[in-house]
Amino acid sequence: MESVRRPIDRRVLDAFPSLTDLLGVRDEPSVAFDTASNDLRQQLGRAGWRAPRLQSPYEFTDGRVQIVGSSIRRRPKLRVDALLRVEAALPIAAV
Repeated sequence: MESVRRPIDRRVLDAFPSLTDLLGVRDEPSVAFDTASNDLRQQLGRAGWRAPRLQSPYEFTDGRVQIVGSSIRRRPKLRVDALLRVEAALPIAAV
């Protein structure tokens, strides 16, 4: 997990390393994700959502930085299937 945790949280995660894995973000198989994303884009397109008001997929973080001992790595990026906007600077929904 991230390096900025309360001391008690850090002790729990250090004592139970498998808990750290449970709290992590799992990668979805890309075939399943691609199929679902294509279907979602088609449905949103039929509802009138088009670029630039539709961003699909949308990554909203670069992934947490994980420090374990002297090893540093970045966790997977977090993303949603689509971000809908009313205007360029006004997102209204994450799907």
